[in-house]
Amino acid sequence: MNLNLLLRDNFLKLDEPDRKRLTTIVSWLENLPSLVETEMQDLKIFPKGSNDLVTSVDLAVEKSFLSAVGELFIDDTILSEESGWRKGSNDYLHVLDPIDLTRNVPRNLPFLCLYTFRKKDQPLITAIMGFREFYLYLGLFDGTLIYANSNNIEKFEPKPQTRESLRYAWTHNFKLMDHNLPDKDRGLGSTRADYYSEVLTGQIDCYLATLDDTGIQWGFYAWDFLPYLDLIQLSGRVEIIYSPSQEIFIFENGRLGCGGDYLKSILCVNKSKKEDALLVAKKWLSS
Repeated sequence: MNLNLLLRDNFLKLDEPDRKRLTTIVSWLENLPSLVETEMQDLKIFPKGSNDLVTSVDLAVEKSFLSAVGELFIDDTILSEESGWRKGSNDYLHVLDPIDLTRNVPRNLPFLCLYTFRKKDQPLITAIMGFREFYLYLGLFDGTLIYANSNNIEKFEPKPQTRESLRYAWTHNFKLMDHNLPDKDRGLGSTRADYYSEVLTGQIDCYLATLDDTGIQWGFYAWDFLPYLDLIQLSGRVEIIYSPSQEIFIFENGRLGCGGDYLKSILCVNKSKKEDALLVAKKWLSS
């Protein structure tokens, strides 16, 4: 796929520093599928902490990003799950989860690469790339959305839903608490990956993710969540509401902060069904 050719007219709207970065990022994304396929042929698994793991695929994806993008733009800030925080001296921020759902990699289950690039806290480009069955969601600064799979690549616009009923889901401490969605096998991925993607594509009208003090020990980490939130924001059809305030920032340990503390709730609502969605979320939060 030639994303840079497809997005050439979009990039002409940018100044030279932004355009150079985005074309470099897109070229890196285009090379990821072949890199992952190669690394999977000689997969290695390493322990990470007391109850976690990292694979050679995670490390290879991160290394490729640092080589293709990080070394070229040495003054940019980079936050990546495996190598942590690299403080820059300008307004650019890259957030990367080289492989999300790492435990799925050796199990022959779907896994993802999550990435977002920001300037002055505004997303310029964000990408969710899925593997096993390849797909890519890509969002741009001007609201352009791209969807690609193994067969085609196209620009698309999320269509407003005409159904009368509200479709919703709520996870607490990353476990499903309540939903009224049609039966669907979600055993092959995570609720986070499924629900944020379904909010984007209009299959869900309301998704609330909450943590209590127990859940804070895992927390909303920027590399896990910010790419989804930025992609949804760029779609323009979904509103994201943070609690206790709208101001969101990143601690140097990678966690998302809000209102001076760790972020504890994220609500994504279809703007056309906002009133109903807020009533449902209020009921959950008061329970």
